[in-house]
Amino acid sequence: MSVNAEQRKLAAIMFTDMVGYSSLSQRDDRLALELLEEHRELLRKIFAEFNGMEIKTIGDGFLVEFNSALEAAQCAIAIQRALAKRNADAAAERQIQVRIGVHIGDVIHRGGDVYGDGVNIASRIEQLAGAGGICVSMDVERQIRNAVETRFEKLAPTELKNISVPMDLFRIVLPWERQGGRATTHEIREKRASFPTSAIVVSGIFLIIVIALGWWWIAGSHTNLASSRVEGGGPATPNTRTLAEAPPSIPEKSIAVLPFQNLSDDKSTGYFSDGITEEILNALAQIPGLKVAARRSAFQFKGSDLDLAKIGQTLGVAHILEGSLQKAGDQVRINVQLVDVKNGLQAWSEKYDRKLDNVFAVEDEIAKAIATQLRVQLTGGAGQPLVVDSTNNLKAHELYLRGLSLLAARGPALLEARDSFQEAVGLDTGYAQAWGALAVAEFLLPSYGLDSFDASLPRADSAAKRALSLDSNTASAYVATGMANYFHCRWADADQAFRRALVLAPGDAEAVNQYAQFLSTIGQLEPSLREIERAQQLDPLSPIIGVIHAGVLAVLRRDAAAELQIKSVLAAHPDFAPALTWGAVQYIDRKMYPEAEVLLRSLGKLNGQNGDAKALLARGMADPDQRVAAVNSLEASPDNADIRRDAIWYAFYLISLGERGRALDELEIYATKLNSAFVPWLWNRGFDPLRDEPRFKAVLAKLALPYTPPAVTEP
Repeated sequence: MSVNAEQRKLAAIMFTDMVGYSSLSQRDDRLALELLEEHRELLRKIFAEFNGMEIKTIGDGFLVEFNSALEAAQCAIAIQRALAKRNADAAAERQIQVRIGVHIGDVIHRGGDVYGDGVNIASRIEQLAGAGGICVSMDVERQIRNAVETRFEKLAPTELKNISVPMDLFRIVLPWERQGGRATTHEIREKRASFPTSAIVVSGIFLIIVIALGWWWIAGSHTNLASSRVEGGGPATPNTRTLAEAPPSIPEKSIAVLPFQNLSDDKSTGYFSDGITEEILNALAQIPGLKVAARRSAFQFKGSDLDLAKIGQTLGVAHILEGSLQKAGDQVRINVQLVDVKNGLQAWSEKYDRKLDNVFAVEDEIAKAIATQLRVQLTGGAGQPLVVDSTNNLKAHELYLRGLSLLAARGPALLEARDSFQEAVGLDTGYAQAWGALAVAEFLLPSYGLDSFDASLPRADSAAKRALSLDSNTASAYVATGMANYFHCRWADADQAFRRALVLAPGDAEAVNQYAQFLSTIGQLEPSLREIERAQQLDPLSPIIGVIHAGVLAVLRRDAAAELQIKSVLAAHPDFAPALTWGAVQYIDRKMYPEAEVLLRSLGKLNGQNGDAKALLARGMADPDQRVAAVNSLEASPDNADIRRDAIWYAFYLISLGERGRALDELEIYATKLNSAFVPWLWNRGFDPLRDEPRFKAVLAKLALPYTPPAVTEP
């Protein structure tokens, strides 16, 4: 068979992942590599014992093919048994834990690799297994249930990312686990009939523990941070509050809306219950004086068994709304209850039985009832609706709700979100909210490498204008309009659009976040800091808001606080690329090159590389003898192509490696495009060597920024 020939077959696919490797590599790169090699040697021996064929390594994990589900399951159990035995005698810092996912399905062999739904599903299943755990699909469980001496626990229903077909998943309860199994981050079983749990979202209690451990490591490994004094040696201000300090008091007028439980027979319509939840959340966000936890933070507790008091403390809210939704034909039943998290008592509950053609009225009724309970004065008086009935087309509305769910997921799901919104407006061309959401989705695509700015911005502009022509009170359309003007360097128009969005939806964390980035772009750094802090209060678990907060602090030379922000994000999200990127930049700014090298290597590995090319950049800054090699790698290595695609990012590294002339060349090319996507970086201290250069001043003049921040004195 030729190397390019295809072979289709039924096979059992196993994905493995070494838990905590990225976090360990940041703390101790040498130990991480040592444990990685030990882990690989151990697993490869076990693969061979069960006729497993290693297809490839993926970072710190394996993709392995087996001829049968039984061999794959037996191999997975043998791996976890061997690691449990090894870890029993190992120190805490030398533990090796692996999570494993197994699925059997149709695969395609081509060019030495393997593709198909069987592979895609197995990779998603692996992500649901906890440390030391094994997660399998229903097809695997059915084939092995009578052939292995273990029992199985069915996981709560969940939707696998980018997998359209609903699947039943099971956890293998390993013989050496204590009776009843153990709850892990992704293994939350059905313990409450009133609110069954989901296996797809990280449990809040573990997030709190991880962040606490991240702080312990920061304090223990970098003792200078615990006692650091910023801004020229003065004590830390509230803007630089550390994780060790007491959290701010929780306002009484505050609420989190947890995702409604979907009790419908058709579990594939989970996006409908999520969408209803989101519309109520967005309605409440319009009420001045009411703090509403943002979707990204609230939805991390989807189906969680965590005590509501803990959820309230984590999100910084005094009240939680939870409920359930059951859809059957054209009827919908919604049960809701409002809980006071201080005492755990139910403050209010209600049941709504409505036809779906009146679902907007139900959403508005619930939102107003909650506001009344919280004694908040409604915008425009109690008679003004909070949820606008913007379409009579039920199918268009369902597509819009599905799109909102995909939009919040970000990443590749943005393409599906765009398609859903496009279908919605195709069915109802007068659907203003869908047009506004479509505009936001289009604007986000280039930031995730899913489209070019040249292609997406005109479509986004057009969608935003259409939304506003249909309904001048569509907040998402103003956010999109602000982003459009921001990208095109129309600063005054962008400011006006963002301000209008915040008038319409003052509690919208995404709108606040985008406005903070705009303010940072035009050099309004202190106002930007205030806005991003407000966004973080609304969305405390958002990693991107945490990273942007760190970036603004770094530009203001509040280094200790910026470092704490980045490390707290990485403690909870060790593979979050923007945190690795900005963390490396901040270390380079401070000439902490070994620390920058660790993060750059991790970033390279996250991109599927060995990390050497990116690590060389930091070594070239530290060692003049390696500078030429580092510059050559920056300009030619395929592993650094992602840096070269972004002119300002590229220029930053050129400056740091002493290539100021080349950096100015790149910036001049960038300025001709009049695209402000990366302008905030220009205030970074890495560009200080160019501040007095006439060519650099000409770049700023070309961008026509309304304000240039004063130089910040080094502390």
